[in-house]
Amino acid sequence: MIRLGAMCVLLSALATQAVALSCVPPDIKNTFNYLHAAPKTDVMGLGKVTAMEPVPEYIRGEDRHISAQFEGAFLRKSGQTKQQTVLLTVDITCVSVWCGNFPKTDKQMLVFLQKTDIGYQMESGPCGRHFKISPTSKDIRGLKQCLKNNGC
Repeated sequence: MIRLGAMCVLLSALATQAVALSCVPPDIKNTFNYLHAAPKTDVMGLGKVTAMEPVPEYIRGEDRHISAQFEGAFLRKSGQTKQQTVLLTVDITCVSVWCGNFPKTDKQMLVFLQKTDIGYQMESGPCGRHFKISPTSKDIRGLKQCLKNNGC
């Protein structure tokens, strides 16, 4: 009987770990609202992110920081800026053993960048909230409206 009780406790602990990081599909408008309410300065960009150095190998649970560049336009209340290229750091963050990854794609992306004293930064966490690969025109129109309304 004691073994059965111990087994139940063990299985419930494992089940808790299994769902501990259950990511719901990111909603780009929720991300906008979350970042818009944060005290840091974030900007939205529409373009491509390219690594400027080899992406380090994944090491379980270890954050990585990659020099990259963003080539595209920023979305602002007043409209879209001209195409530009800016340097940034992609911070690949982890929650326990679950980590984000570098978005290796040549497709257009919608990115949320934090403007800091040392340049731009983009977070890539395990649930992928800070960028969306191949955003639809509906996504872009919706976020432009969010900008104008100071929220979604």
